Amino acid sequence: MAHFIILWKFTEQGIRAVKDSVIRSETYKNSIEKAEGKLVSTYYTLGQYDGVSIVEAPDDATSPFCRQFLFLP
Repeated sequence: MAHFIILWKFTEQGIRAVKDSVIRSETYKNSIEKAEGKLVSTYYTLGQYDGVSIVEAPDDATSPFCRQFLFLP
């Protein structure tokens, strides 16, 4: 499987609900697994992006599908 690096930022709403990040991360992980992918790791960062997720996906078509879950409310 191919590895994809996803750079992400919190929205204003996401910053207000930052305490729920662990729950959102678990939901994200489960959604990726349903798409036959795997969340390898997630790192919180300083600077231009708030985090980086590394995802394993079976093909290029699955990667954008996995990426969309980062933006769910």
